Amino acid sequence: MDINLKKAIYNNDLSEVQKLILSDVNLEQPDKETNLFPLEYATKFASLDIVKILMQHTSAVGKAFLYSIKENKIDLAEELIKSGTNLEIKDDYVEFMGYTPLICAARFGSTKLTKMLIESGSNLEATDSQNKTALIIASQFGQNSLILPLLKAGANPNHQDSFGNTALSYACRGHYIWIINKLKQAGASFKCVKEISLIEASRTGNLEKVKSLIKSGTDVNATGVEGYTALELACYHGYETIVDELIRAGSDINLKSAIFTPLIAASYSGHLGIVKKLIKHGANPKMSIGTELDALAYAQEGGHEDIITFLQNLEKFHN
Repeated sequence: MDINLKKAIYNNDLSEVQKLILSDVNLEQPDKETNLFPLEYATKFASLDIVKILMQHTSAVGKAFLYSIKENKIDLAEELIKSGTNLEIKDDYVEFMGYTPLICAARFGSTKLTKMLIESGSNLEATDSQNKTALIIASQFGQNSLILPLLKAGANPNHQDSFGNTALSYACRGHYIWIINKLKQAGASFKCVKEISLIEASRTGNLEKVKSLIKSGTDVNATGVEGYTALELACYHGYETIVDELIRAGSDINLKSAIFTPLIAASYSGHLGIVKKLIKHGANPKMSIGTELDALAYAQEGGHEDIITFLQNLEKFHN
């Protein structure tokens, strides 16, 4: 971005911005420091009048629209909606994770903008890069004021994201009781609740809860909102007795999540007793995940010499 244009925008100098536009300053060049284009930069720092002027001379309004929502600049967002900005535009930047404007409004808790976007015809079932809808995002971040507008407009309470989780899964994870009740009233399936409870009990070391949930027939191989299984979390946190219970209940020793296997989790966090137990029950020490690193590599990364020695000796034995 031209340095003089950047200064004019930051100083909210409308006349200088107009002068620079007339001089054919490049409006399609991002700022080296922030990586923002002039219109995006103005959305964050300048007045609505400057944004309007820039909008007339550039087509790069997508991220500016999302920034206006993130910064809760209602007048600007309304202006962009009226100007015919695509309500389903998605931004490829990591910051927004493929959010549409409605999902962005749900993430940052803007009730007025959420209602405005719904009334303007935004797609309630549009998804981000993890297949999450606006309702799932609102439930995940405890945005109470957005739940009813989305549900009343027809948002699906049983939509599943890329991890198989629903809005209710996230509400249970966050202990958002009010949201849980509203989702239940809207017909959300409670099939996942016991599984989420088992995963949380395994994460926190609640042995009695784990036993009770297993006894009630809970799926021990279900994944939670972060993609982990109960066994992976018990292995990672070193809850050996819970690991025993889960193995007895049929937990898959070699089940891969997005990040770990149970053996990798135990190896990385330094729990030799659990590592030995998993190997005894058939864990594959050579199994790797997306990074192509196996349990030994993770033990080395964690600096756990006892586990490194054990796994190396195991490898020698099998060779």
